[in-house]
Amino acid sequence: METRFARTRGGGDTDSMHFMAGGPVGGTTSYRTAYTRRGVATRYGVSLLASFVAFAIARYFHRPLAEISPFIVFYAAVAFSSWYGGFGPGLLAVVLSSVAADYYLLEPRLDFHLYGVGPLGRLLLFVAVGTLIAWLNGQLLSANERCEYEARAARINEARATRLAGSNLIGVFFSDLEGNIHGGNDECLRLAGRNHAELAAGLINWRQLTAPEHRHLDERALSEVKQRRVCTPFEKDHLLRDGRRIPVLMGCAALLEPGDECIGFLMDLSPQRRAEADARAYQERLAALSTELLEAEERERRRIATVLHDSVGQSLALARLKVEAASHGENGHTGELSDAETLILQVIRETRRLTCELSPPVLYELGLVPALRWLAEQTTAQYGLALEVRADEDGEVPGDQANVVLFEAARELVRNVVRHARATSCTISVHRETKDGGRTVRLEVRDNGVGFDTTATRFAAGDHGGFGLFNIRERVKRLGGHVAIHAQPGGGTSAMLVLPSISSPGSGRERTGMHERSKT
Repeated sequence: METRFARTRGGGDTDSMHFMAGGPVGGTTSYRTAYTRRGVATRYGVSLLASFVAFAIARYFHRPLAEISPFIVFYAAVAFSSWYGGFGPGLLAVVLSSVAADYYLLEPRLDFHLYGVGPLGRLLLFVAVGTLIAWLNGQLLSANERCEYEARAARINEARATRLAGSNLIGVFFSDLEGNIHGGNDECLRLAGRNHAELAAGLINWRQLTAPEHRHLDERALSEVKQRRVCTPFEKDHLLRDGRRIPVLMGCAALLEPGDECIGFLMDLSPQRRAEADARAYQERLAALSTELLEAEERERRRIATVLHDSVGQSLALARLKVEAASHGENGHTGELSDAETLILQVIRETRRLTCELSPPVLYELGLVPALRWLAEQTTAQYGLALEVRADEDGEVPGDQANVVLFEAARELVRNVVRHARATSCTISVHRETKDGGRTVRLEVRDNGVGFDTTATRFAAGDHGGFGLFNIRERVKRLGGHVAIHAQPGGGTSAMLVLPSISSPGSGRERTGMHERSKT
């Protein structure tokens, strides 16, 4: 498979970079080339061999070389040794050549003593010039090796860049600082909704592809490129000619040469956006199921309360009446009947209490504020907590669906105050507002307890399976409201709920019969 990355030049001529699909290009790169791969023994061995060959030639051609200079062949040995092995082997050749020339070639032979300024000067000159040749060749060799390494690294990087662009995993483009694209791969053209002919003609500008509401992001990116040579990647939408929108992630940087050219990338964010949409839809379905579950729980509470009142409660009331009538007779069991009457009366009271806790009739018949006052009385009587209700009852609609959520939330919050806050007083405030033609209900529960760290506490279900702060938040959110918790250690806690008022008159009529019977 072959992929082409096209890049236009000047008048529209195109040069193409090709790659063959396959494994990774190159591999790990390190500064290790021909010179560094030669072993130390090899490099110094070559120096020894070159010095020996030079000495042999100098010995064999001693007479003709003596008239010129016996060091000519030794210069060649030093040059070759330093060219092949660097400065060290070249210096070794200088030392070996100097020793050999001094002992075997210069007068007196077979003696290291030199007589006269001429032979000594010639030897010192050789040492100096040979050392200089070795050093220069060593520097040249190192420079060549560095150039070879950098060229190889550049070829590998170019091949990798070409492979990346040609693989079309992301869109890659070249443009000027005005946004005119003069080079790009197939993925770039797909995300731009353009073709190769338009690219070759220079008709594509990535700033013009951007949706109008995101073009200020392009201007900010260009400003960053001009100032810092690179821009922070940013998200935007491409508006194609057929009206489709493609969300993309874009980034670009100015090239060093020439200075007015940029290279950039485009990444298609459509899969991520679809995944996010699916996740939101899934969360909404979960929220809907949670709301349906809570509504089913409320219906079941009301059904059980009705059964307790209409069946168990009525039967116990009838039994009490019969026991009371029998206790006035003269059958000798007046004491036992009185005790039975007392027990039945206790069961009737407990049944009424359970009925009110499961589904308070006062909430459905009289509204939220009377129900909260009933809750305050029950809490104060049972736990000794001073609970005050402050509310405006103007415009309250009995049977409002928001009332049910707010009452259950208030009851759960009061339970939390009793269980955890170690508070001596608590206030429930209810206010109704009309804004922009809509009615909202705001409920606040505030205590003077120990408080807590809101950053370390999650909205979790109640300890005993109650409504739970989490369920409060989810149900309020589902109905279009919101919850705010403000607390600090030692400073008490304030929980505020705001809900739109949703009238449901049928809810009140549904409870009329039970409320009337609860007065019995």
